[in-house]
Amino acid sequence: MILRRDITIPIILLILVAAAWYFNVVGLRQDLQRRNAEVSMLRAELERLRKEESGARPRIALYFIKQEPDDFVLVPEVREIDGVADARRAMEELIKGPGAGSSLLPVLPPNTNVRDARVQDFVATVDLGGEVRTMNVGSRLELLAVSAIVNTLTKLPDVEAVRILVEGAPQETLAGHVDISGVLRRNDAAVKLQE
Repeated sequence: MILRRDITIPIILLILVAAAWYFNVVGLRQDLQRRNAEVSMLRAELERLRKEESGARPRIALYFIKQEPDDFVLVPEVREIDGVADARRAMEELIKGPGAGSSLLPVLPPNTNVRDARVQDFVATVDLGGEVRTMNVGSRLELLAVSAIVNTLTKLPDVEAVRILVEGAPQETLAGHVDISGVLRRNDAAVKLQE
């Protein structure tokens, strides 16, 4: 009986210490998420104030397809816009396609629509609808379309990664080739800077 009591007290203490550690970690994780949201809001506000102070119109870097003799690549097109440069506006501009007179090719069908676009914890979630559901391209052009979405959005100050939804739901691919089921990061390997 004495031996059992000698073991019971350390086990109870160990359980209490483990529980205290667990709740501390959970609390720290929640605090980190809250602080990340605050930082995201502050970054957006800072960007807005900078634009307001300078009097300049916001600029967005959009990525479109350029056909080269033996391949397709993405190239950036910087566009001045009216209003706020946020995830929704960037996607709307991307769907509009390249500027008039450009030799660049659009990355998304013209009747694609942005159902929702939001940023939380440095991840932009875009929900697309319309013609995007019927994209019929090969693997290279699908990779460039996905990379154009991700690269355009990650040029925004509060976005580090992107999640793509179609009609409100996660999808495995846009056109059958490129996995979009998770959080996506920039693909600078697909980008060619203009000479």
